[in-house]
Amino acid sequence: MTVSPPEAPVRVLLVESEFHILGGGHFSLLTLIRNLDRERVHTEVVCFGEGEFSRRAEEAGVAVHLLKRKGGVRDLMLIFKLARLSRQFDLVHVNTLDIRAGLAARLALRPLIGHLRVIFPFTWMDRLFAILSDRVIAVSQAARDAFCRNQPDLLGRFVVVPNTVAVDMGARCDIRKDLRLPRDSKLVGVVGRIEALKGLTFLIGAAGRLNLPHIEIHYLIVGEPDSADVEAVSYQQNLVSKVAARGLSDVVHFLGFRPDAHALIEQLDVLVVPSIVISTPAGERTEGFGRVVLEGMAVGTPVVASCAGGMPELIDHARTGLLVQPEDDAALADAIHQVLENPEDSDRMAEAARDRFLQHYGLDAHLKKMESLYRALVPGYVRRS
Repeated sequence: MTVSPPEAPVRVLLVESEFHILGGGHFSLLTLIRNLDRERVHTEVVCFGEGEFSRRAEEAGVAVHLLKRKGGVRDLMLIFKLARLSRQFDLVHVNTLDIRAGLAARLALRPLIGHLRVIFPFTWMDRLFAILSDRVIAVSQAARDAFCRNQPDLLGRFVVVPNTVAVDMGARCDIRKDLRLPRDSKLVGVVGRIEALKGLTFLIGAAGRLNLPHIEIHYLIVGEPDSADVEAVSYQQNLVSKVAARGLSDVVHFLGFRPDAHALIEQLDVLVVPSIVISTPAGERTEGFGRVVLEGMAVGTPVVASCAGGMPELIDHARTGLLVQPEDDAALADAIHQVLENPEDSDRMAEAARDRFLQHYGLDAHLKKMESLYRALVPGYVRRS
């Protein structure tokens, strides 16, 4: 009997252009890197600068190539360097819509995949990337539709593949003990990068409204701003000032970035995702997906989230979580109150959310979708017109 040689793995070059601080897109890409079957998909990473993402990618056991961007016309050399590197791979997967990586893939005559993870004011360069690409992965229908609203002819380039999360329950902590809180206190928390988009001022507003004499509530803000983003740093400073002005300093705790975020989310009584929609003359900016919602669903923590961006696709209101209108601290306070005052209903809702996560957003199904997408673009590759 003739034994066929093992199939060679698809060689994928992953490109990450943002490196200052870890966000949801970085964690999603790291989940992919760590869990793809390396006998079937070989990945290496390009970063446009050294930072926490490149360090974690190296820790995951993949080769990391650093190509530092210079800005302006000097980025032309970066494009040519990236094109030369891309020729060593079967396809190029860009974790954003970075046009430099898109042009490099085209110069290298390699299939190009982009990843649309957020809803933001799209520019002509983003649309050019979509035109150059073979596929753009949108993390939600909302993200895809926002991009294609004015250019429906681009819909054919898009495929919706929701994010997944690999919950690391190896980390353990006892946050009540660490903060010296009563064992029966209730914990309401937000987890993610600190910036205006996350709507944290409305959590502070909700905290000021909630007055349950028989329940001691503490609020955990887990995350930090991008130190290179002056507006985000100022936003955090304003949050601290608002907390002090409202007399909430004893119950609102800024914990910074925590590597044990999953363990913290599991200890919360309510995970709040109060993101907003920021309107500008160029367009709207909001959550493309809401990855932290999945993290709450995966560990069985009740979730209260804004009805913004892709989050309504994740939550079936009143069955797997609660949705509130963005920028409405009264509605947010009411929803938190509902979860805390009805523990049996909240437990049923959290269990239904966990079932929904396993059924629709599990890791194995996500990996199969990504590998299938990679393989579909490689054999007998012919550039589409």
